[in-house]
Amino acid sequence: MLNPSHCHPLFGLAEPFHWVRVEGLNSEWVNFPSGELESMQILGISGSPREGGNTEIIINEALNVAQKEGAKTEFMRLSDYHLEPCVACGVCFKTKNCTIKDDHETIYQKIVNTDGLILGSPSYFQGVTAQMKTFIDRIGYLCLARGRTDFEGKVGGVIAVARRSGLSGTSNQMMMFLAATRIVIPRGEEFSRLVERKAMS
Repeated sequence: MLNPSHCHPLFGLAEPFHWVRVEGLNSEWVNFPSGELESMQILGISGSPREGGNTEIIINEALNVAQKEGAKTEFMRLSDYHLEPCVACGVCFKTKNCTIKDDHETIYQKIVNTDGLILGSPSYFQGVTAQMKTFIDRIGYLCLARGRTDFEGKVGGVIAVARRSGLSGTSNQMMMFLAATRIVIPRGEEFSRLVERKAMS
């Protein structure tokens, strides 16, 4: 966990941030030589229903760092898309397509066409938001139904945001999505130690 007073020197974040846990990131993200990410496309997805909230701000901070290193980035707010809950009909496992007519395929193809994925959600009742849970159910099951190869080998990380509690449950739900869809999750220990060292210096 990172205290906001520790975050400020590195990320330039200010109040009202309280406690933030960053999972699935690697110290290499801040050590890449200039231009190292030029061929990469990185997608940040926010599950927060609040436009301009803490989750959105932090995801965009991560995308800005990648952009400065040459990556092409895109930010997606799930609340801007029409995504209905899964009805567990099982048709997708037979036809490889979902029967619900909404924006699921648009979202799915954005992930297919990216190299790196950052998922972010605030903690709502010790877990992800309804928007992020719907995303996990719909996009995750469709990926499994299509053979779990569409996202395989992409690199992903998660950002969980909370005032007091729920960080572990929130990040674990998103991490499980990454693992189940065969998205590579880099180690986060080195990144956390780097942040602490820079914050204290």
